[in-house]
Amino acid sequence: MSGVPRGDWAALKPCGTSAAYRRHLRHGERPCDSCKAAQARDFHDNRAAAVYAARNARYAALRAQGKTSREANRLSRRKEIAA
Repeated sequence: MSGVPRGDWAALKPCGTSAAYRRHLRHGERPCDSCKAAQARDFHDNRAAAVYAARNARYAALRAQGKTSREANRLSRRKEIAA
């Protein structure tokens, strides 16, 4: 150890969290079902946030081009429109 005191932040997270999932992998273990579920849930939440952020950026760009709110909303949901 480097001599740095370990605080509460360094406490091991219990199974059923993304941190525990990564710990399983670091130790060469197969993640338990609860850790796999937590990782999948967090991955889905982060992916959904990224999709909505991209959609909101496209919406803002279309509104800046002078599109009406209805047009911008419809076009921002189309996948072939790039930001």
